Amino acid sequence: LVSGVMLINADKQVIMTNRTMYQILGETEITGKPFYEVIKSFALSQLIDATFETKTMQQKEIILYFPREMILDASVSPILGEDGEITGIILLLHDITQIRHLENVRSEFVTNVSHELKTPVTALKGFAETLLDGAMYDETLLKKFLTIIKEESDRLHRLIMDILALSR
Repeated sequence: LVSGVMLINADKQVIMTNRTMYQILGETEITGKPFYEVIKSFALSQLIDATFETKTMQQKEIILYFPREMILDASVSPILGEDGEITGIILLLHDITQIRHLENVRSEFVTNVSHELKTPVTALKGFAETLLDGAMYDETLLKKFLTIIKEESDRLHRLIMDILALSR
């Protein structure tokens, strides 16, 4: 599995884990120990404690700083006996660090692109409005402003072509 899996009994001891959980936690000896000795994250320990208290599934995005910084999607589900009491808990940890990083890169890209597109559009609009307000009757200004409008249109075209090339 790509997710870390840990089974914790009613006495709060780890009774089973998979290899991925060992890698996520950076631990070699997990089985047989209380969960709070092997999980170094306060937020994750709180999530497990909340599941023991409420007997309901808990899910949260957690940042783990040790053994390396990771963003984890943590799900803690209770295992209930016939009497409704907790007989154990299953902890699932899925590393979503790369996904969050890509989302940030995409967000920054969209912000930068929108800024780069607004600049020539603002210039085009401003020079066109100035011409319409009467500057078109001054032949020197008319030629100067039309040259600027042409250059800004070319810049806008290059930006759009760059964006299309990036998307391919």
